[in-house]
Amino acid sequence: MCGDDFRKEFGPNGRLTVTGWVCLSRMITYKEGLMYGSWQIRWHHVFDVRFVLALMYNSYSLDFEFMNTMMSFEALGYRLQWTKKLMLPVPYHNSWSLYVVDVDEKTLLVMDPCETSNGEDAMKLKHEDNANHIIEGLRRCIHENIAGWYVPAQGWRVNYNVGMHPNSKMEFTGLYIYNPLTKNRLHYFWQMIAYEVISMRGNKAELPDFMLEMVPF
Repeated sequence: MCGDDFRKEFGPNGRLTVTGWVCLSRMITYKEGLMYGSWQIRWHHVFDVRFVLALMYNSYSLDFEFMNTMMSFEALGYRLQWTKKLMLPVPYHNSWSLYVVDVDEKTLLVMDPCETSNGEDAMKLKHEDNANHIIEGLRRCIHENIAGWYVPAQGWRVNYNVGMHPNSKMEFTGLYIYNPLTKNRLHYFWQMIAYEVISMRGNKAELPDFMLEMVPF
């Protein structure tokens, strides 16, 4: 991602797109790598959003070699089959949701901040087909790329996180949640995320000028 891309994603009035989410997932993986070190057993893995988009829209013609670059031991530094929760950020219906897969329990939990108070039926109508689509695509990727890890096709349950808080209103980014977060808290979190992304190990460029006012010391 070049400096101009960074400004569009994380700068003033920035709008987070797939490019920004790729950076976020890498940042999370990098920071957790610092925390876990060489320890191979992880509680969760957050997938690259490109992986999720492929499951959603190209599941019948998946490029397994490309998918493997986002799930193999060589790519991640740990074994996906040793994680408890597989987390997938899902861009869907003009907002972002999070799907959490537990392969051992054969469950997928849908967390959608825009539907939480509308009841399970409304959330099911919105997400059920997409959730089942992702389960099937994920199974195929695992069987193709990770030897010895069998994921059954039958017995899966899709659960919905409802009744947690009033509906949130989303703008364009998936990060601007007006209720219950305040504008000041959101601005601070946005600054924190931008700083964490640009300060990852491996970045060699100097901070852009606008970042000098955003670094949250």
